[in-house]
Amino acid sequence: MDTNDSQTDEVKIANLILGYLSGRPHAMDTIEGIAEWWILSERIDLSIKKISTAIQYLMKNGYLKAETFNGQKTFYQLSEAHRETLQSITDRNFVKALQEMK
Repeated sequence: MDTNDSQTDEVKIANLILGYLSGRPHAMDTIEGIAEWWILSERIDLSIKKISTAIQYLMKNGYLKAETFNGQKTFYQLSEAHRETLQSITDRNFVKALQEMK
């Protein structure tokens, strides 16, 4: 890893720490606690935002349907119209998507 990569990682981590602290200005923890709780918490928040965007895209394109129970939580599932389409997409892209997530 060259110096620029290291500095980029430091900046990303610093931003995650500051993001956590912006909502919890009195938080205090050890390095281990910060790694386990603060960084993880911020990454989960970011992941939820990305997942929400992806779900909206899939809904807009008819791949998912939504159902809300008791006016509370919304559950998403594959639309019947796209089951065959999903199989062909999965066959081609599943391994590639997994590799990109690493």
